[in-house]
Amino acid sequence: MFTKHLIAGLTTGAADKDGDGFISMNELYDYVHDNVVAANPNQQPTKHVKDERGSLGLIIAKSGRDSRKDLAKKITDYLFSLWQEKRIGLDILTDALGSVDISS
Repeated sequence: MFTKHLIAGLTTGAADKDGDGFISMNELYDYVHDNVVAANPNQQPTKHVKDERGSLGLIIAKSGRDSRKDLAKKITDYLFSLWQEKRIGLDILTDALGSVDISS
């Protein structure tokens, strides 16, 4: 069960919890832990750093997904192109841009 979720978190990018386009050791651990426990509550994966519980923010992989910031830019660019082509009005553009989250 552990290995299955470890591989899935890396290969699908699902472990990229903060959506920055990278998978850290902590994100991978959290993803694997949550999925393993959901499938089998009796199994409790743990992490240790030099024999002490701890955290590792080390980036270990690209997620294969666009970061939220990159995705927001693509959406914004697309919306502006629709407006420039007169396929949407200014009111729709303004409403749509108001819902694009570029904070990440």
